[in-house]
Amino acid sequence: MDNNKDLLAKAKEYSSNNVDLYDLLQIDSTVTEEKDVRRAWRKQSLNYHPDKLKDAFDPEKWELIETARDILLDAAARAAYDNARKAVLLRKAERDRVQGQRKRLIDELEAAEQEGKRQKLAEQEKARELERERARLAEEGRRRMAEESERFKRENLERLEREREPDEYDEKLAELQQRLDEKRRLKAEKKARKKGGVVGDAAADATTPAGAKTPESAPKPAPSAAPPKWEDLKARMIAAQRLKEARKAAEAGQATEEEVKQKYETVQALDPRNKV
Repeated sequence: MDNNKDLLAKAKEYSSNNVDLYDLLQIDSTVTEEKDVRRAWRKQSLNYHPDKLKDAFDPEKWELIETARDILLDAAARAAYDNARKAVLLRKAERDRVQGQRKRLIDELEAAEQEGKRQKLAEQEKARELERERARLAEEGRRRMAEESERFKRENLERLEREREPDEYDEKLAELQQRLDEKRRLKAEKKARKKGGVVGDAAADATTPAGAKTPESAPKPAPSAAPPKWEDLKARMIAAQRLKEARKAAEAGQATEEEVKQKYETVQALDPRNKV
């Protein structure tokens, strides 16, 4: 091609279409000698010559090789081609760089997302483990508090029982015990006297005239109501004392309502007439 304008147009067209003229002639872009360009063109033209390829001849390929030779031998056309080709290569390199950065960012985002999911799952599992441990400790604390409360109540009741000072009930109980002992002693003496006086009574009956009234046969006054037994009175006093102690313990917070109720049931068993 002798027309320089046509060569410039072809050079821009090939560079825009990313046609590598150096690759067509199998030479390096640094080759500038005309003889080197022609030698490379001659070698490639032999490979694509119609006499060699015959029916497989490609006229477009042949024309492209011819045009590549003309452009690379023309200084202005080659400069236009090289500049346009450099711009295309720069744009391609920039696109590759941007795509590489984009791919790297996408990979980093995906990796960060996966790591975030993993950390979230780990935190959720840790939270569940903490909740289970908290529930276990709470249950253990409630159990120990219940045991300590029960032990504290039991020790306080035992201490109150040991440290309880005598009061009016104790004095009355002591007095009742003395009277009960005295009653038993008198009863035993009376029984002994009664056994010792059986023979004397029989002799007196033999000397008494028939039909005569003896003091024993005289009508006796009706017996008065029997006094309450001392054992019952003592039981009622003990029941009242226990009930009083249970109430004191409840007021001091050392006994529960259930324990007071149990005390009351015990009192009722000892003396059903004792009402709370």
